[in-house]
Amino acid sequence: MISDKLMILNILLKQEWKKNRRSLRFRLSWLLMLCVFICGTIAFVHQWHNTETEYEEYRKENDDEYHGWTVTAYAIITQEYLLQPRLSSLIDPCSEQQLPSIFTYNAFGIHNFRTAFSVKNPLMQHNVSFSWSFVVTTLLTFITLLFSFNAFSGEKETHTLGFLLTYPVPRFLLLLSKYICIVMQSGIILLSGIGTGILILLLSGIEMNIQFMILCGGFFLSSLLLLSLFAAFGLFASTISNHPRNSLLLCVIFWLLCVIVIPGSQLSMARYLFPLSTTMEKVQQDYQQQQRQIIDHAPASALGNREDEPFYPPHEMRADIMRRMLKVKLDKLNEYYQAGQQQYERTNQLSMCSPVIVFNRLNEYWLDSGYVRFRKNQKALNDFCTHFMEWFKEEDAKDPQSPHWLNPQERYSSTQRTLTETDYPVYKEPEVNITNRLLSALPAIFILSGITLFWFILSIFSTHKYDVR
Repeated sequence: MISDKLMILNILLKQEWKKNRRSLRFRLSWLLMLCVFICGTIAFVHQWHNTETEYEEYRKENDDEYHGWTVTAYAIITQEYLLQPRLSSLIDPCSEQQLPSIFTYNAFGIHNFRTAFSVKNPLMQHNVSFSWSFVVTTLLTFITLLFSFNAFSGEKETHTLGFLLTYPVPRFLLLLSKYICIVMQSGIILLSGIGTGILILLLSGIEMNIQFMILCGGFFLSSLLLLSLFAAFGLFASTISNHPRNSLLLCVIFWLLCVIVIPGSQLSMARYLFPLSTTMEKVQQDYQQQQRQIIDHAPASALGNREDEPFYPPHEMRADIMRRMLKVKLDKLNEYYQAGQQQYERTNQLSMCSPVIVFNRLNEYWLDSGYVRFRKNQKALNDFCTHFMEWFKEEDAKDPQSPHWLNPQERYSSTQRTLTETDYPVYKEPEVNITNRLLSALPAIFILSGITLFWFILSIFSTHKYDVR
């Protein structure tokens, strides 16, 4: 019984594939996507070389900057850490252009983070760049809907469906054969585009490791899952429509909602549903006011300083005042940043009704990029600052000529020992292995799979009730 159904499915699948692979729609879509992948990847290669050169220059400048510094200077002067550019941003940049990529910190904690602009003219900065993910979510999803919108309604119009159902062919197998064929068409187009992109990277001399190839393979599978979802909806729209134009209208509405409307309205949605209670200007005014209060209540002797006398007693009170002022500032900033992060996360959770948002979230975990990468570095850098402070205290305790007062603003209240080449802590971004990335991406995979199964089951019920007359 099962073997008979598999044989029928095989015959139906061959007929569907033979019919669709010769269609002008499939051939034009294939050529269009190849051109987009080729042109976009070539443009990315040129941009990547410039970005990589700028990053190497920045890194060398910062590596040479600390030679000859004292331990105290290295601990209290704020430093900048720029996230290294990712080759996998060709797969999906994950909105890293809008997210902070430069962290300002010292041994006392993270002071700030900001976005780095890699263009010389800020007026020419744009937030949308080419990526394979952008092509999949905007073009290939629409093409998949074009492949599926008339799978039943179109054949009903030409009366071929009624003729086919005069044979003892189960409707479920007919639906499944059409679904598999549509996914195969989209998958072949996607695989050709990714393969062409990898070939261009090889010819351009860009070094690619095994991990990048694994990321490309994972992206292909996740994209195929997204395209399967759109194919399932296209079949559902086709089975509930009496005419192709009706199913096409449903597909266009679905595409606009998932790809344009919901992702594009995230900012306005966040500001309306999850408004922030304050602004950065008010936060600055608040902590500056509290800092002034600390100064006003401080003894007059603590405000004076003598750089030539490190053990001058008021320096201890001065160091304590400076630490309290810095703590007030960092606490207020952290409170504001946490509120902004909660707003971002709540908005993302609310937008998960769009499969494109879920797909983007999946890519963030799989590529270790975007907001996931930002939060990872923020947490790791906080832990590093704790270790940094412990190192600073240990080095200061070793120096008998130091007053050991650890002033976060002035250098003469702690050790003046010069740094050596290897004994100071340097922050490095932690790596996430492939297994942990996959485990983090599993919820998004389950959500996409569940939505796909939902539309496909609805298509099955609609197919059994479909009137071919």
